Amino acid sequence: MDFNVYFYRYVLLDDASGRFSIDYVTGLISTRAVLQWQDASSYILVAMATNLGLIPLNATVTVRVDVIDLNDNSPKFIRSDYRTQIRDPTMNGSESTSLS
Repeated sequence: MDFNVYFYRYVLLDDASGRFSIDYVTGLISTRAVLQWQDASSYILVAMATNLGLIPLNATVTVRVDVIDLNDNSPKFIRSDYRTQIRDPTMNGSESTSLS
């Protein structure tokens, strides 16, 4: 019996322009770059596994990686200083200024 058929080597045939890598022994896929949802919401990778038997066999699989958008941007004001005037007397609920 050839025990080598139970050992595999993994490669990425499409690594999304170098954004991902695969451990050739374990098949673990990792990022090689910072991924931002604003740049791409998903990536399509193509991985191949090859056994190490006397007659090597292989298979390919498509892997879709979805990037989850986190709230990672702090709110910002357009201006650093806001000023307003309110007349005396002012009714309850009167608008004074708008921040944006």
